[in-house]
Amino acid sequence: MARSVKVARAAVLFCGAFLFLAHAGIAQAQFSPAELSCRESLSKNGLKLATTASKTFTSCHKKRATGALSPSVDCNDKVDADPKGKIDKAAGKLVDQAAAACAGLTPSDLLYTGCPSPCGATVPSIGDFTDVATCIQCVVEGTAASLSGNEQGSPLTPFADAADRKCHGTIGKQYGKHLKTVLKERTRCQNDEEELGATDTILCGGSDLRGKIAKVVQKGETKIGKDCGSANLSNVQSCTDISLNFLKLCVFNSSDNAGESMFQSYYNLMPGGGPTTTTTSMPTGSTTTTTMGGGGVQDPQCPSIGELAVLAAVTEETCTTNVDCTVGTCNPTLGSCVTTTRLDTGWTGISHNSDVNNNVVTRANLLCPGPAPVCGQCTVLGLDPSTDICRCDGDNRTICDEPFQPDADDCGGATCNCYFGPPLPLSAGNTPACALNRFSADVSGTANVDTGLGKISTNLRAQVFLGINLITPCPYCTGDITPQDGVRDGTCVQGNNNGETCDAGAVNLTFPAPGGDGHSLDCFPDSGKNVSGTGLKIDITQTTGTADTISVGLVCGFPPFVEYECHCGICSGDPTKATACVTNGDCAALSLGDCVTNGNGAPLPNQCSNSGAGCLDLGGNQGECDLGPSDKFCDGVLRASGAGFIACNNNVDCEPGTIGIDAGFCVLSTVRSCFLDTVTAQGVADPSQPIGAATFCIPPTSNGGINTVAGLPGPARIINQGSSKTFCDSNPLVQYTPGVGGCP
Repeated sequence: MARSVKVARAAVLFCGAFLFLAHAGIAQAQFSPAELSCRESLSKNGLKLATTASKTFTSCHKKRATGALSPSVDCNDKVDADPKGKIDKAAGKLVDQAAAACAGLTPSDLLYTGCPSPCGATVPSIGDFTDVATCIQCVVEGTAASLSGNEQGSPLTPFADAADRKCHGTIGKQYGKHLKTVLKERTRCQNDEEELGATDTILCGGSDLRGKIAKVVQKGETKIGKDCGSANLSNVQSCTDISLNFLKLCVFNSSDNAGESMFQSYYNLMPGGGPTTTTTSMPTGSTTTTTMGGGGVQDPQCPSIGELAVLAAVTEETCTTNVDCTVGTCNPTLGSCVTTTRLDTGWTGISHNSDVNNNVVTRANLLCPGPAPVCGQCTVLGLDPSTDICRCDGDNRTICDEPFQPDADDCGGATCNCYFGPPLPLSAGNTPACALNRFSADVSGTANVDTGLGKISTNLRAQVFLGINLITPCPYCTGDITPQDGVRDGTCVQGNNNGETCDAGAVNLTFPAPGGDGHSLDCFPDSGKNVSGTGLKIDITQTTGTADTISVGLVCGFPPFVEYECHCGICSGDPTKATACVTNGDCAALSLGDCVTNGNGAPLPNQCSNSGAGCLDLGGNQGECDLGPSDKFCDGVLRASGAGFIACNNNVDCEPGTIGIDAGFCVLSTVRSCFLDTVTAQGVADPSQPIGAATFCIPPTSNGGINTVAGLPGPARIINQGSSKTFCDSNPLVQYTPGVGGCP
């Protein structure tokens, strides 16, 4: 059966699917002040050389595109592109200042042990810092030339169409800004860390600690989308595809990879693997370019598959101390390992800190150019359907393997849909619901397999179903011996597939309460209970850094709430009310009118007792109503965390005659949670235990009860801690070791 991988730029996850995971230096003693000064000089002047080279190539392309230069000029070659010698002047400064700043020092003591191929032909061995600087010059100039060819090609000029010319120029300008920002941010980070004692590039390689690179990418993608939307991308010749979404992804991934290669050369030089020289056929003839580590070619000694298991706040691991926990820490009261995972949805606060399914496994294809042994930043190319997360449209029990397209051999030509885990049970405010999260497009993004830095984008369509009852919101798979083994030895309980066999895809430790059980894509909810049509549009970008923020700014709109400002609304031009928004611009970009808050239910900033004000900042981006209300719960049926979820006013509300189960006594009390005026979340990069974070808005369902209790439309925040692995391209059975390598 054929497998297809589609590369698409998207935007993101209801319960989060961030993936994974800088080249490592050689462990040694802290650098001396003189050594620090030397390394800073190399990085400073190396950055200036890279910027000069990029500007020179881009300027040449601009002149060539307008007819100011002959089409025979090769703007990806330094000799043709730089008749005034600007690049050589910057390179001369690099060499001269290196000799002065590094006088009396030994290159090998500072991690400069050899010049990588093919620059090793120019600098066969490193004996002094003139050799170091000359090697860096070769790497930077070769990488800049390669990047220029990838980003702007060598199209026939001048462009006959103004739209093509404008697109071509915009690409040059935007990738240049991005490359400069990548180098500035990472060298700044590295120099600061070395002042504090660092002797490797693990923290700063592939990093964006201040979020400035991400902002440049966001603005650049918007600009390219605007200026290239009407262009003929085949004429523009940027990257290797004619898809606008792929173009935006490729432009910035390519400049990030090039920037990372340059950055590493400033601080580490080793013989062996390095840039390779290739000759590419262009309309005007042949051009020689240099690609670091194979450029867009997979290094077989690097990973090509990444796997992430998203964990619940309380996992299935039992413990007495932290040593017993593979991920997270031990909660001795519960006797279980706990993580930082948290899901908060809606403005009322009632649905905050909800349970999520434990051990939801997602796999993705990676492109890791390397070079090995430490492979650094990789591009996420799309979902790997091998974990059985893809099912035929209209037939959830038939597994397929051609995501997001008609699958002839498995589905008889029907579309192969893919899901983020099995149905998710939710129950708050005595209003149960069941959510089924379907990917509407392939995932994309970047992941550093050595440091854990990652940013993943995806589109979800969250179908929401009325829950079966308070303690069993979703159908479930009971009796399955080993979850996720491909063997259906369990049985579906209730829902569309009641009584059929199943393989559990994940376990929810709360539902069905008490105790939890498996949930499975073999066991779908009752289609007649769908209150969201084809699914709520949930767009999220999940990151291991600082998530985007959502701040109040929409006038809530309904008297007496007109004086308050809310976080989220819905686009007035969407008759289904399924598109959430923060600003009018969100809706205008989709031609869906304005962002308004008078959807199904009138939102407020929160449901604190003092009428939408008074959310107390508890730290860690968490809020609590300072004057209440306090919610009361039955004490006999609890979440896995030990918190109550069956709301009550008195003991009668907890009796079997009222709710069908003995839920104990109405004695638990919890102060209502709330969102602060600015909602954000913090992820943590880690190659094996990453924490992803995202904020987003959720549109309303068609069920007033769910909307009223949860507070929809409204903001949401997800923090997911997971366990991640990557697997070698040369042998998918061999696991890659972050920061070390080890692929055969």
